Amino acid sequence: MKQKNKVRLGLMAPFSGIVQLYGNEISNAGIIACNEVNEAGGVLGRELELIILDDGSMPERAVPAAKRLINEFKCSAIIGNLLSNSRIAVSTLVSEPLKIPYLNFSFYEGSILSEYFFSFSALPNQQIDKMIPFMQKKFGPKMFFAGNNYEWPIGSIDAGKKSLLQHSGEIVGEEFLPIGVSMSEIEALLLKVARSGADVFVPYFAGTDQIHLLNTFTEQGLKERMAVVMGHYDEAMVSLLSPEVREGFYSSNTYFMSIDSDINRSYLARLAKLEEIKGIWPAGNGFLTNFGEGTYICVKAFAKAVNQIESLDSDAVAMALETIEVEGPQGVVSMDPATHHATVNTYLSKCNAEGVFQIIESFGRIPPVIPERYKKDITVSMVKSSTLGKTTDRSTPGEATDGSSFGEATDGSTLGETTVRGTIGQAVDRENIGEATSDSFKEKRSSSEEQDKGFKKIWNKMNDNFSSITSRILETANVVIIAANRDGIILEANRDAYRQFGYVPDELPGLSVHLLLPPNHRKKHVDLFNQFAEGTVTELPMGRRGRVQGYRKDGTLFPAEASIAKFFHEDRWIFVVTLRDISQRKKDEETLIWIATHDSLTKLPNRTLIKDRLRNALLRTKKNEAGSVQTSGNNVGVLFIDCDEFKLINDTYGHNVGDELLLSIADRLITATRPGDTVGRLGGDEFVVLCENISTEQTLIAIAERINERLRSPFDLMHSNTLKVHISASIGIAIGHGSTHSPDDMLRNADAAMYLVKEGGKDGWRLFSDKIYENLTRKLSIINGLKTAIEQNEFSLVYQPIVGANSPIIKGAESLLRWNRKDGPVSPADFIPVAESSGAIIAIGQWVFREACKIVARIQSEFVNTTPPYTSINVSTRQLDDEGVVEQFKDILNETGAKPENIVIEITETSLMVDVNRNIKVLNELASLGMRIAVDDFGTGYSSLLQLIRMPVCIIKIDREFIDGLDKKSESRAITSSVIKMAKIMNKKTIAEGVENEAELFELQAQGCDMIQGYYFYRPMPADEYLTLLNRNTMLPKSTSAPGVYVAIYLSKASDTIRDDEIQQILHASRKTNSELGITGFLIFNKGYFLQLLEGRQDSVERLLKTITDDRRHDDVKIVLRTFNEQRLFADWTMGFWNMKETGSDIDFSTWQKNTFSLLEISNDAKLCYAFFEAISSKNLI
Repeated sequence: MKQKNKVRLGLMAPFSGIVQLYGNEISNAGIIACNEVNEAGGVLGRELELIILDDGSMPERAVPAAKRLINEFKCSAIIGNLLSNSRIAVSTLVSEPLKIPYLNFSFYEGSILSEYFFSFSALPNQQIDKMIPFMQKKFGPKMFFAGNNYEWPIGSIDAGKKSLLQHSGEIVGEEFLPIGVSMSEIEALLLKVARSGADVFVPYFAGTDQIHLLNTFTEQGLKERMAVVMGHYDEAMVSLLSPEVREGFYSSNTYFMSIDSDINRSYLARLAKLEEIKGIWPAGNGFLTNFGEGTYICVKAFAKAVNQIESLDSDAVAMALETIEVEGPQGVVSMDPATHHATVNTYLSKCNAEGVFQIIESFGRIPPVIPERYKKDITVSMVKSSTLGKTTDRSTPGEATDGSSFGEATDGSTLGETTVRGTIGQAVDRENIGEATSDSFKEKRSSSEEQDKGFKKIWNKMNDNFSSITSRILETANVVIIAANRDGIILEANRDAYRQFGYVPDELPGLSVHLLLPPNHRKKHVDLFNQFAEGTVTELPMGRRGRVQGYRKDGTLFPAEASIAKFFHEDRWIFVVTLRDISQRKKDEETLIWIATHDSLTKLPNRTLIKDRLRNALLRTKKNEAGSVQTSGNNVGVLFIDCDEFKLINDTYGHNVGDELLLSIADRLITATRPGDTVGRLGGDEFVVLCENISTEQTLIAIAERINERLRSPFDLMHSNTLKVHISASIGIAIGHGSTHSPDDMLRNADAAMYLVKEGGKDGWRLFSDKIYENLTRKLSIINGLKTAIEQNEFSLVYQPIVGANSPIIKGAESLLRWNRKDGPVSPADFIPVAESSGAIIAIGQWVFREACKIVARIQSEFVNTTPPYTSINVSTRQLDDEGVVEQFKDILNETGAKPENIVIEITETSLMVDVNRNIKVLNELASLGMRIAVDDFGTGYSSLLQLIRMPVCIIKIDREFIDGLDKKSESRAITSSVIKMAKIMNKKTIAEGVENEAELFELQAQGCDMIQGYYFYRPMPADEYLTLLNRNTMLPKSTSAPGVYVAIYLSKASDTIRDDEIQQILHASRKTNSELGITGFLIFNKGYFLQLLEGRQDSVERLLKTITDDRRHDDVKIVLRTFNEQRLFADWTMGFWNMKETGSDIDFSTWQKNTFSLLEISNDAKLCYAFFEAISSKNLI
């Protein structure tokens, strides 16, 4: 091999900048490939020398590096660059004008179409179009895309979105951030990602930006919430991540080190022998990624092409590269002559904690397809045949030939394909480019310089006519002003143009104005520019041109408004472009859109966005079914969540605390739901969770129970250092399918189920059902009917008499509302709650009070000389909230003549405690009018004894729940007895509701209840019937009470010595039996004698006495007392016990003890025995 006249090949590797982590790996790959080429005989029998320069990652260093490789080092071809912005700049500014083959090793968006550009890496169809459907199928259809603001992320994400939409997926977010993104920007992005409900996150950030993003993503716990897939996640990157960060992320590309092939193993073996390599990853620092593998292929492809044609002529090399095929570690790679992009191998992998990428799927060799975003009516062959630059007539119906179509927006979404006319990319290097510059380029440069000189003369003449003030205005104007010739070559630009596009002074003149737009817009812009140049219109103001995107030197984009004008001066046309950056305006517009679809506090989707997501989810269920997709789990679920007691906390501690609590609730909801579930806030304390892929209701129930559990835990709020608050959640669940449900159906159903949880006591969940729907329909019918019930005289009052517990004399009556609709009666249990919740109870309550007062007045007229029975009127807590209720009642009393002392206002215990302070105030005002207050349904709520004492309550009504089966339920007996005793201590009367039989009456009489209400005496009756009854009732005897509670006291002697544990066993057995028989009492034991009081029904007590007499453990049974009492002494229903030997065990009685009396001696005094037990019962009164 000839050592002199080496063939030089240039390689640009990023040893510095944002992607410097790949510099050494790319360099090593090039060196290994070069060594293999030379070992095989070199190139044209000469040694291949690889010249490697640092491209600094970015265009401002990549372009000079490319020029040095060509001009200084005389390289026959160049290889590079990793970042797309550098690649576009090198292709446009170096490779094309110098006609130097440019080989690409990095996967990218597909924006470059050039005779001399050859890509040996993946296009989106070879990478993104495979990974997106895979991730969608495995994890779900909702994806969030994000990346840096330059062509590769923008183009790649565009392809990813199109692939996702083709497979019925949903884009739930898209963000672009600047290169060198800050941590605050990353955190703001990930907050949106976390609250988006995405199944998959697809980040496209470069180098260190991606590393910072993945670290923060993991730190925030988002790996548990969604999957992540990337097209540029490899061994070099994961070497800079901890095991907990790198594990579990997916990647799709042309190469991974875990590929099992001979050539891959051979390459890694060569890599291990390099001096700086200390082992192969994951055991060392030896890497090969798709970038290095692409570099290896580029070197091999160049050498093979040159050897095939036996020439270094650029055009010949380019022609040979069009059909080149080489084998690399990934497999066989072959170039497509039509696109200059290769058919490559594609793999999908998943990284483990060790940093090894496990191949999940191999997609084989995939031909290249240029994305629609970059497709034009032009091919490489057309570029080669010089069709670029030749004008063609492309007028179409509706499009004026005067250039007015130049007003089209050029944001890329609606441009379609075009036939290119005019030249593009003919950038002129104004520096000395040396002997390596081709003659063709010299001619072009010379021509451009002549134009430049001509323009300078024109410009100077124009300046002579301008005042210095005008000139300074142009230079200092906060808007871009660029002057160009007919070919679009920039002649001059003002200061703001350099600042806005990122160029240094004097760099812009000589460049094509079309290069200031993104690659996918340039061909279209050439066409529009030519139309304007040839048309009669001389100016297109900003309003007509629409928006464009500016393309900076570093490849980043910005939105702008532009205008163009032309004027003829000294035999030539001068074109002036004016451009204004509207980045802030676009950002503001995006912010407004985001605000319109998200909750400003929690950053969660709001009702508008949730309905949109729900609509899409339901639509997917229909598409899945229509497409014969597996339908297991093909349902949508909605959880409607209302935070119990939030309003109270918010009102008590203020909105700052409330806001902090809402943020904490949002965080807990997100962690309690599944990955891919969408959490939204509808407003106030209402949240919603949208769930897809639901197969059974149990999945939704499990989520609801998890949410209930998480929200029960106390919240430690940082706003107040010591504040700890407790809430719970009422959750309604609905499940549906796109073929049967709409978004409104789902939200309404879940909302309805949630309200049932509220009504049922909160802190739980309820699944929507057809029964609930029926109830909803009925509830709606009731709401509508209540609006006209008074007008149509459908309401009436009935009266249920209340009698004394030991006398049948009627003490009063409760007025009860009845509703008789035309289609039949409606139960108060159905319409009263609806009236309260709808607010109709205010008007209804006034009607009830007025009608009841009319009856009170009639009763007063019948009982002129005696105290008339009272009438109780139920009042809703909603009525008490009405500011004018007291005045309204006062007016009605005056209007009807009813005396307030004959009226009792009833309010339920639960309602009484809703707003205690407010209710106390109103009830005191009502009591001051002379009306008495009764607490209804006592025992069912959670009233505080202290609050009850504060209220002007005269009567306590024991709820029927405790009366039903009172003679058989010891718990109910204990409660009613305690309430009655408490009432007596507080000097309040008691009424037992719902008494239906004599057994219940007996127990209530035995406990000392004052009054009885129930079917055992009277059913509710119309007013006239009640008035007739009152006249008869006054003639009944004053008292016809039953004998009362039967009481017996006996004494017995233990037949044998009895141990304490034996006594306890007897007590345990007898207590259960006595409770079932309704017998209470107390047992005293002392020195072998039993003294016991038994009370209950006579027959039950006598049977028990016979049992005791017949029991061999009892000798000498003696009856001390048999009698009747008005009520029981003992109501604890446990049969109390006292072993007297334990009394005063720590006291010395010897000095004072004169005589000792046995129970036998005491039993001779029946009155003393009874007094003994009465004293004991008083000690245990409550």
